[in-house]
Amino acid sequence: MIGKLSFLPALGILLAFSVSDLQAQDLSEEQVVANWLKTNEGVSRLKLNFTQTQAMKTVKVPIVQRGNLWLDLSSKKFRWEAGQTLVIGNSSNITIQRTGGKKYEKRASGSGGAPGLASLAKGFPKSMSQFKSQYKLLKVTKGMGDYAILAQPTGASAKGVKTFTFKVDSKDFALEGMSLVLKDGSKVSTSFRSVTRNPSIPASTFVPDLKGYTETKFK
Repeated sequence: MIGKLSFLPALGILLAFSVSDLQAQDLSEEQVVANWLKTNEGVSRLKLNFTQTQAMKTVKVPIVQRGNLWLDLSSKKFRWEAGQTLVIGNSSNITIQRTGGKKYEKRASGSGGAPGLASLAKGFPKSMSQFKSQYKLLKVTKGMGDYAILAQPTGASAKGVKTFTFKVDSKDFALEGMSLVLKDGSKVSTSFRSVTRNPSIPASTFVPDLKGYTETKFK
């Protein structure tokens, strides 16, 4: 009798997890997106430490690198650093710097060098209306402890980009990473190692320091 009774708490725990899983599975696609959007409320600045894998059509071996991304959502500015590449810009223009060769190039956002960053400069949407103004929701897939939100960018956000996939935690719906497929079939996957919300970011962070650099045209 004691053995049977001692089994009951464990059974209760298992049932609780099962009910929790069923509740998570019952969420509609729009509910999953809405829960993620709520986590973006009240955020005006972000610093993200990431690991990125680039599988480009023009390169045989995927490139894996770590870096940092700063976003000032109020001014729509960003700074992206990885390896010897630095990209600073906004939703309209970017400056690409290669620190190794002391070269730089100025381009229109979305024309290459940092695909998808022009879209991110606007910040992550905070409401369903904002989301629908920037993306068309294609599919939401539940994985092991996360959801994958597949969306097609629209308007200016679609420059060079075919789809975005936002990966969010299935419990607190915080953004864990994202990937984008470019229109040429290339894929860039980014996993966030740490996310700092509303950090203090000096204005100079978003100003390119081109002293000693020579302007060029990168291939």
